[in-house]
Amino acid sequence: MLDNGRSFLVLGVTGAGKTSFLNAMATFIRPNMKIITVEEVPEVNLPHKNWVRLVTRQSYGAEKINEITLFDLVKATLRMRPDYLIVGEIRGEEAYVLFQAVNTGHSGISTMHAESFEAAVNRLTSHQ
Repeated sequence: MLDNGRSFLVLGVTGAGKTSFLNAMATFIRPNMKIITVEEVPEVNLPHKNWVRLVTRQSYGAEKINEITLFDLVKATLRMRPDYLIVGEIRGEEAYVLFQAVNTGHSGISTMHAESFEAAVNRLTSHQ
């Protein structure tokens, strides 16, 4: 699957081992591939030399000055032309950008809190 640039989403409840599974699977990405990871908390660890890790930055002021969100980082990665884009966990608007990246030919991997495929679709399609 990874040799052919396939994308996938790892679903599960809290503490199910989603990130551990993602880490294990990502080690099978070919060493010459350019990989960019985007996370709020850096949990993905890869042995690849051509790997760029991006981490969000929170703002503690009321105006959210200089805050960098998952959405901002995922959007910025498309200009970096990764072979694989790994988002630590999708929850909201960053899912849209990740799916757009996949639709334009990038390979994407991510995790999501959901107890079933149907629950994941409901979370992604609700407008809350």
